[in-house]
Amino acid sequence: KNPGRSMCALPREVSPVCTRLGKGDSTLTAIRLHDIAGGDDWAEAIGAAIRMSAHVREIDLGTDWSKNELGCGIRAAGLGALLSGIEASRSRVKWLGLSKSPIEDEGAGRLGTWLATNPPLESLVLFCCGITPAGLQTLLAGARKCTSLKELILSGNPIGDAGVCMLADWLAGNAAMRMLLLFSCGISAPGALALLHALITSAIILGVMLGNGSSTRCPANTVPDTVLVAIKAAWRQVPARLLMC
Repeated sequence: KNPGRSMCALPREVSPVCTRLGKGDSTLTAIRLHDIAGGDDWAEAIGAAIRMSAHVREIDLGTDWSKNELGCGIRAAGLGALLSGIEASRSRVKWLGLSKSPIEDEGAGRLGTWLATNPPLESLVLFCCGITPAGLQTLLAGARKCTSLKELILSGNPIGDAGVCMLADWLAGNAAMRMLLLFSCGISAPGALALLHALITSAIILGVMLGNGSSTRCPANTVPDTVLVAIKAAWRQVPARLLMC
């Protein structure tokens, strides 16, 4: 029995997905639903239905980064229900996207709790989700125990230099990460230099992208040109890595 919402009460894009999940449809390996209002309600419905599936590998409930500023409207409660469903299912979700959903620090904490169970997640996309250094701290506490995570997108979250220093500390003991995106995160010279030091002194091969995105709602990075020149010069000493400033 599917404990989710009545199918007739869900958006027309969501109902067929929940129905297929509830039936354990083996052909449904990716769920991609963008810019659909009422996110918590249908995130909860998907969380209930996915318990019946063993085949989902990708869940993208975000938005086109350049379009809808509100995304799907998923908040911490809806995210919690979705993560509970994923954890209870036999699906091995490797890609989770929540771009422009206002999960904020509470949602980041729920993600941290889930990551601490060491799920097989490889990519986590949290573009413009309202996460501050406090939320990032709880997220990374769980991420330390997730050995499969390779890509983390935090662009557009106001984590600032304090958050980047947390990331630098986390990366120092991480051998799996391959991509970290930090466009428009309010980063200045101290944060950029702390991150650079962590990467140069570690053994990981990682692409890092700094810079500023197109959204005026995201905090700009303000790394001075002199620091960027020094960072790029040092970066050239480390092959197989990418820095975009």
